[in-house]
Amino acid sequence: LYRYDQNSGELQVFENEPENPTSISSNLIQQLYEDSEGNLWISTENGLNLLKAENKQEGGFERFMYEENDTTSIPSNVVRQVYEDSNNNMWVATQDGLAKYSREKDRFEIFGESDGLPVSDVRSIIECLNNKLWIGTSKGISKFNPATETFRNYDKSDGLQGNEFSRHTVHKLSSGELLF
Repeated sequence: LYRYDQNSGELQVFENEPENPTSISSNLIQQLYEDSEGNLWISTENGLNLLKAENKQEGGFERFMYEENDTTSIPSNVVRQVYEDSNNNMWVATQDGLAKYSREKDRFEIFGESDGLPVSDVRSIIECLNNKLWIGTSKGISKFNPATETFRNYDKSDGLQGNEFSRHTVHKLSSGELLF
């Protein structure tokens, strides 16, 4: 991860240092996302990283890693995307499910196939105008209602061009239309 200060011309490098637990967990970055509090979330091929707004200058990452016997940890270290919804909930797309992060409890709530997702391989997340989340997966797209925690799945039989959706390929137009 590189940080360039346009005012000073300074380039700062943040690299994974295996012996340093406050370094970024991987140099293979999937996505960068700044939340409403100015925190930077970094999705990687080996965990999710949080660089809090007050630590942006010097670094000091908080790592969220999969822990096999902890049902409140992130469901996979392969993190595709982070998304903050209009209620300031943080959602995480991983190769092993959708996760909602609770800042207050510092834990994840996991949604997978047993909860109604067509497959656990989640590729993208976006919110539509009625506060529902649209989830791109490797087996179609899903509309998720966070209030009822229910999914409605769509695939090729519903008119999609195919079931495979690429990572990060979702966008909401100013009109509210969603593109996948």
